[in-house]
Amino acid sequence: MISAIKFGSTYKISSKDNSFEKLWKLQSFTHKTNLESTQIKAESTKNSTDISYTIIAPDETDKTIETFCANNGINFKKMTIQSLLNSQGIINRTNPAPEGKIKTIVNYDKLKSLSKKQNSNIEHCKDDYLQYYKKEVNSMLKSGDNITPTSVYITNNDTKHTKDLIEYIKKYGADNLNDNQISIIFNQETDYPDHCMYFAMHDNGMKNIPILVNQETYLIGCALGLFNQKI
Repeated sequence: MISAIKFGSTYKISSKDNSFEKLWKLQSFTHKTNLESTQIKAESTKNSTDISYTIIAPDETDKTIETFCANNGINFKKMTIQSLLNSQGIINRTNPAPEGKIKTIVNYDKLKSLSKKQNSNIEHCKDDYLQYYKKEVNSMLKSGDNITPTSVYITNNDTKHTKDLIEYIKKYGADNLNDNQISIIFNQETDYPDHCMYFAMHDNGMKNIPILVNQETYLIGCALGLFNQKI
């Protein structure tokens, strides 16, 4: 697990509170100072598009950013990265479960232990995160925006019936599954690497991590003792 960087601030600047000219001036400033930033189309209407601009900054640059904004009449909202990256803060920013899904909490260590003897793409997704998406996904956590948790699917490999697997678990215990009796699959379901969000949350100190599951997965996960609540 990486050491979580929790010192610094996230600044939100919107065209609702500032002219586009001020936003472009701010964008030029952040490029020159190599600050981590993203520009997002927040809302489009027939007549206009509102832009939200985010700056993610280490604490030593706070004074520089705030002085620049003050000198140029730029309004901003400031949040500390520490507050954004605490476990409850992250959970509070997760999007509601879409139709047909359940948002629940899974214990990282329990799922990792279970996956070692089962068919799973968890290590592959973790490699994706470490090699390609680590910076992007952690920036999403630090941005203060809402988060879509990783979607996880657990299926029974022996039969097509979920109830058969649950009866097996009740009879023999969650620790006595056969090797590769189930599949545990992380799936990307948005335009960004949401299949990697699980690992970013863990890197930022979370052991009990929000995920999205379908009804079948929720029932199997509860039988296995993986999930402790709906949220």
